[in-house]
Amino acid sequence: MNTSVFDIFKIGVGPSSSHTVGPMIAAQKFVQYIADADLLGAAKTVKVELYGSLGATGKGHGTDKAVMLGLEGHLPASIDPDIIEPTLQTIRKEKRLRLLGKHDVRFEEREHIMFYRRLMAGTAVVHPNGMRFQCFDAEQNLLAQKEFYSIGGGFVVNPDGDRVNGLLELARFLILSELATTCCAYVMSRASPLQRSQWQTNPHRAPQSRFETECSIFGARWQRA
Repeated sequence: MNTSVFDIFKIGVGPSSSHTVGPMIAAQKFVQYIADADLLGAAKTVKVELYGSLGATGKGHGTDKAVMLGLEGHLPASIDPDIIEPTLQTIRKEKRLRLLGKHDVRFEEREHIMFYRRLMAGTAVVHPNGMRFQCFDAEQNLLAQKEFYSIGGGFVVNPDGDRVNGLLELARFLILSELATTCCAYVMSRASPLQRSQWQTNPHRAPQSRFETECSIFGARWQRA
């Protein structure tokens, strides 16, 4: 698996990359799929099943919160920490979710987020962090279903084991020193192979710009903490 520096140094919410960051990404991927399939307007309810370690320890790791935020269209790298609790309070008080921030559906946590300690079955992947997302219409007909696994580090894979997030086809390299204080300057000064692969994957955004943006976010989060 090819991995970018942007995959290693992620912007995200805590407390866990596998139990918080990954599930939020998976939830957002699912609701984006619904929208892309032109099913958003027909959606009336959604259901989430969390398996294995997510089912056993998800409450303590905020997996349920991450899923709700992801279904509303938020991602770990871009969500404003100040809106997290107010958004969750609104969902719980009004018993509704706004899918992708656009379409309201009825949502009751105890009914629509299920926790199972057993492993998720029916896929080619065997992993303790399984998730199944389902969307139903007004007659409770199944409109869409997707399974994901949160495999750690904020990486999410589909039932075939293929990654669904992160930068792919990137140059393999390892930064061996000065990680703590000079990572951005170190990488950018040696970035010719990295630039080529980054631009090939995301040609509209130069890596220097992304490094500057992510360093700025890291700094703001550090000050907040």
